[in-house]
Amino acid sequence: MRQYFILSICLLCGFADVQAQSVRDSLRTPIAARYRRVVGLNMTPLITKLVPFNRSNPNEAGPFLLRFKHYGPRNKTAFRFSMGMHISPDENGEINDPQFSVAIGWEKRRSISKHWGYTRGFDFMFLAGDLNIPGSTNSDNATLAIGPLWGMEYFFDQRMSLGVEATLAVGVSLSQETIVIDVLPPVGIFLNHYF
Repeated sequence: MRQYFILSICLLCGFADVQAQSVRDSLRTPIAARYRRVVGLNMTPLITKLVPFNRSNPNEAGPFLLRFKHYGPRNKTAFRFSMGMHISPDENGEINDPQFSVAIGWEKRRSISKHWGYTRGFDFMFLAGDLNIPGSTNSDNATLAIGPLWGMEYFFDQRMSLGVEATLAVGVSLSQETIVIDVLPPVGIFLNHYF
């Protein structure tokens, strides 16, 4: 009996430090990760189908559906690449309002608190077709644009976050040769995973 009691005490002492988060991890901000790669997926179509926010259109999810980021050794600056494509056939099978978007840029991240952070950066964009945002008009234009971006991110833990971004795009329409100024509102809710 004495041997089982000693074994139980040893096991309890050994597992006393096993927790969901250690004290050191809970004090460290979840934003502190070096050389991280981030993959973000636009979850707006799924969320609007599950929770209909005033019956909004689930197809209006913004021009970008997939985002990749790579943070460097200082963990504050990242190279980013975003892309999106939207093709919606009508009842006759013809393609209406095709959209294709690609953006390359950089961003800088700061933490506000343990779970909140904000980003700012700059993107070089190629936007073709409809921007896939509420209030946008059908457009067959192809646009080369540059612009600043601002975003907010909420971290669930060290590897998962939800984020939104807004961008001011200033560019030149390739088909009409006019200057285009577009505001891309934060309609896309991105689920980010840090590797």
